[in-house]
Amino acid sequence: MQISTEEAGLRARLEQLVAEHSQARLARDTGVTPSNVSRYLAGMRVPAEFCMRLVEKLGVNPAWLLTGEGATYLADVDAAGGVQARDMLELVRAMEAVARVRLGALSGKPDRKLLRELSDNIEAFEKLRAQLHLRTAGFLRDLLDQLHAAIEAREMQKADFLCNAARQASRFCDDDVLLRRLDHYEAHLLSVQRKDESALKLQHKAIARYLALAEPDLMAMHEINAHAIYLLRVGRIEDARRTTRAAQELALDLEATPDYQLLRLSEGMALMLLGRLREGGPRVIDAANRLGPPELEYYAAELATAEFFMGLSDPASKLAQHKQWLRDGREEAVGASVTAALSFCFWERNPRVIRDALALYTGHAAVRGRVSAFLAEYAELYCRVLEGKGGGVREFLKSDAHRARIEAESPVDRFRGHATACDLALAAGQEKLARDEWEATQELLQGLGRRYQIPVLQLGLHHRNALELFAKAKGKAAEPATQARQFFQQQFKEGYACFRDLGE
Repeated sequence: MQISTEEAGLRARLEQLVAEHSQARLARDTGVTPSNVSRYLAGMRVPAEFCMRLVEKLGVNPAWLLTGEGATYLADVDAAGGVQARDMLELVRAMEAVARVRLGALSGKPDRKLLRELSDNIEAFEKLRAQLHLRTAGFLRDLLDQLHAAIEAREMQKADFLCNAARQASRFCDDDVLLRRLDHYEAHLLSVQRKDESALKLQHKAIARYLALAEPDLMAMHEINAHAIYLLRVGRIEDARRTTRAAQELALDLEATPDYQLLRLSEGMALMLLGRLREGGPRVIDAANRLGPPELEYYAAELATAEFFMGLSDPASKLAQHKQWLRDGREEAVGASVTAALSFCFWERNPRVIRDALALYTGHAAVRGRVSAFLAEYAELYCRVLEGKGGGVREFLKSDAHRARIEAESPVDRFRGHATACDLALAAGQEKLARDEWEATQELLQGLGRRYQIPVLQLGLHHRNALELFAKAKGKAAEPATQARQFFQQQFKEGYACFRDLGE
């Protein structure tokens, strides 16, 4: 007979108790024979009554006994946790009572007494379940509030711990709103950890919960937009565009709401990253105008991207704007567009602007957390290389931070890692290393599955690298440079002013 994972876990924890107290003591304190304890250890089903006696006589934590979570003994658990743990065991006992009556009904002719007993046990089970839900809901709500605060503060290690605790508490909670919040926060954590497929599955689950209830409401649109933003980050740009387009079609009655305009922003961003600036740029600007200044933190990154692509802004002027926003107390808007602003600084290869940006963003407490340690380290090295001061380029490419990028699940993340490495090697004058990195990037581009698309700026970086590497090549060896010029000419015609001088 195959043993379930739960049964195997319970037996393992029982073996731990035997090792600590002896088999004879467990038998004596619980009032069962030593032979029965041996049978439980050998595979016989462990009854709830035996578990309850372990709790009462030895002070075992029921939550640990049933799930393996938490401290082994109630003495190490706070009062609220202990009450909730006992409720969990009572619930298991009620479930067993229901199961016994149902089995009795199947084994013989049912009568009124049996049906009444079944009804009473089911009622007791439902009552206990409702009580446990009420207690768990409050506990889970507190955990989620702490989890949200940890995420906002970028305390990811603490957030990971709180998320695991909340997931355990959610087992006995029926509050759909709380469960959706948990899915949303956990997906965010998984995305930070670069566990792309796991995050996407959880987001799909959360969205399905919304759509199973009715047509999209404001909460559903918010969740769908968060999913689309993550799709953009991992390089599934076309999926993001289709998702936001479909959501808008399903929620036309909510067109006047901010959440609807945020869907339009994300769709516009997807179009711009796909190389369709004439469609995406105006959509982003129109949605931003409809949202207005109070919602600035929600569209600052998309608007900055559109302005840069269209030639309406440059990194230096964007930094000046961000300094003014910080004086005006708009830290959230600055934080939202930090990554976009730094990307444009890197594109221009201006070390003074890059250093000014780093000083501004890392020097402000409310924004500092938006600049990862990896990005700050890379920026410092890039500036030293651009200034001709050398730098450990090869050492950096062997670092754990860089390896994490080129070994990520998403091929777009790997593409970005090799393309920036090539750019760095070119700036350092290490042509052979740059060529190796360019070839790795090109191989990823050629083998890219239909599910993924390279964002236009990263694609532009790859082609700019090709121009520098193959500009003097002849014949077939010059094809990468020729293709690069054609790319930039085409994108300039589409409206990407940032590529103006590269197609000549």
